[in-house]
Amino acid sequence: MVALIMEFTYYGHKDSKDKREQYLKRVQQNPEHAFEELDVLWFVSHAEIDKYVDAVIEDMQTDDPKKSFRLRKFDKASTERDHSIAVALFGRMVASNTNLQVEAACQVAPAIGVGAMENEYDYYTAVDDHKDASEDSGKGAAMIGLIEFASATMYRYSTINVNMLRENLGDDAVADRAVELFVDSFVRSMPTGKITTFANRTLPDVVLVQVRDDQPINMSGAFEEPVVAAQHGFAEPAIKRFVEFESRLRELTGLEAVESLVSWTTPRGESLSVLGDKVRLIDLGSATASAVRGMQ
Repeated sequence: MVALIMEFTYYGHKDSKDKREQYLKRVQQNPEHAFEELDVLWFVSHAEIDKYVDAVIEDMQTDDPKKSFRLRKFDKASTERDHSIAVALFGRMVASNTNLQVEAACQVAPAIGVGAMENEYDYYTAVDDHKDASEDSGKGAAMIGLIEFASATMYRYSTINVNMLRENLGDDAVADRAVELFVDSFVRSMPTGKITTFANRTLPDVVLVQVRDDQPINMSGAFEEPVVAAQHGFAEPAIKRFVEFESRLRELTGLEAVESLVSWTTPRGESLSVLGDKVRLIDLGSATASAVRGMQ
């Protein structure tokens, strides 16, 4: 399968003809070579794999399978469907064959802290309890280290081009389901790096989902001036700042969302209620999919 996809990628590019021939010859001699010299890597869906495998099976029935496969026209029209949800959302770039490229329907901004933060340090030691002081290695810790970390109240933003998502998937029902899964995952998932050490299992204080027909709007400008925690923490003043920013933005620009959904997980988030219809966090994904479906 790897050799097939690589030949598909190289096919039609005269500059890579010799490289393709050498690669395929090595694979024929030893299939394990297929995984040793790949310089192109991309995600494929099960449906796409089935399509390529069917093509190979069909071509194997001909007198010259290799020639038959090369004559196949894997054009844009034949590769723009059957994508997985992940590929449809986040795209796929293949410089050597643009027919395989998929435009991302989703954009995700880096999370930013709403106020100042200070780095902290976790000093740790690991001691061998059975170590004998008389041993040549001497006394002391078996290992010591320092882990630098910080804790911030974050603003996160993402947007989905629903029309492009539907085009990438080729099925409106699947696209609606993808929106539901993405919203649920985005608001409830957390980075897993160092999760054993820091157990960062938190939920967002507030979530605002807007279904728009004009343009996406990232409201990170609300925190262009850092929030000052004083004695009340960062979350409450950040929520207040955000509500004021969004309200003024609508007033000054005239840009209105078709539908807005809000959810909060702590009492301090209740002020977000003025920005949209309240939805429980667990229902936010399905409610968003319903709102998107209503715009068809």
